[in-house]
Amino acid sequence: GVQAALLEAQRDACAAGERAAAAEAAARAADERAQRCDAATAAARAAAEKRATAVAREASRLVEAARITEAALATERAARAAEAEESRVVAAERDELERERNALRAERQLISQRYTALGSKVEALVAMEAVRGASQRE
Repeated sequence: GVQAALLEAQRDACAAGERAAAAEAAARAADERAQRCDAATAAARAAAEKRATAVAREASRLVEAARITEAALATERAARAAEAEESRVVAAERDELERERNALRAERQLISQRYTALGSKVEALVAMEAVRGASQRE
């Protein structure tokens, strides 16, 4: 009986040792998986940070491009407004010159009419003087 009990205990100890070795191997495998998972997580985090940095850089570039575009559009709008104002001023000056030219034309016409009238008066005076001279000679 004692011999059988010893053999039984030895077998139990051997089985327990095997179970302990299997458990230790399983624990080592779990540690390795955890380390691989940690490495993959760190790599994923680094890649995500790199992508986030690239996205932020691109967003910053787009914001700057939008700012430059807006400034260019504002400059173009200001230039168009200045051109429109200049065009309006030129048109107003042209209209003013046209009015002055018309006034000068009218004045020239009036002077021409006065000159013609004066010429007629001079002719009439000359004719009257001739008639008076002729009547004095008689």
